[in-house]
Amino acid sequence: MSTEVKNFAPYASAVNVVAVLRHLRAHGLPEKITPNTLVNIGVNSGTIARLIAALKFLEIIDDKREITETAKKIQSSSDEEYPKILAGIIRTVYSDVFTTASDSNVELAKIAPVFPGYDPSNQRRQQVALFLGLCKESALIEGSPITVKITKPVRKPTAKTAPIPVVAPRATRKSKTEAVPEVPVAQPAPIVEEVPARAADYDILRSLLSALPETGAWTKERRQRWLGAFTANLDLLIEQNDPQSKA
Repeated sequence: MSTEVKNFAPYASAVNVVAVLRHLRAHGLPEKITPNTLVNIGVNSGTIARLIAALKFLEIIDDKREITETAKKIQSSSDEEYPKILAGIIRTVYSDVFTTASDSNVELAKIAPVFPGYDPSNQRRQQVALFLGLCKESALIEGSPITVKITKPVRKPTAKTAPIPVVAPRATRKSKTEAVPEVPVAQPAPIVEEVPARAADYDILRSLLSALPETGAWTKERRQRWLGAFTANLDLLIEQNDPQSKA
């Protein structure tokens, strides 16, 4: 089976991707997804770039990070419709994987050894893990659903909601032989600041750079595909704000 490098395939955590899909169904998402949108769901800021690339690959968001009609279908789907809609998405965006499985007569659950070559090639294990996780979520393969253990960050308490510590009452005069009991003092809840996405979240670009050929040579076709993948992800991570020219 050929392992020729084709185009990009996401390698975000399956737990994070499934968490966003389930949040979309349960609570919806804003029209435009920002890094802070995902942080507020509970996703670690260091994985934002990978997750956004995966959502774009699955056609949940477009190039402008706005939710698509496909996302809206998932949001309004019933428990019976949801896996069918997701399965249709997976069959479309991972068409090469299904073709490979059919040609090799391999079950999807055992696709890892013949999984098609995608960029970045050094993330093959994570690419396979995400694909299998999505297949389980959509019931394309058997297996227990992914357990999502992502909780929303604790917001900084406001003046109205901040816990008021209990002050221990002043001890009264006691005899020298009588011990004064200690009164426990309630501690305020820990404050966890929301962590904004940082400009350093460029893991996907670093992975693409690490996929450059060590021999210092490659084919024209592979060069074009690498440039396309790098440019697409660069545009995804960094918005271009050109000053408007004066008339």
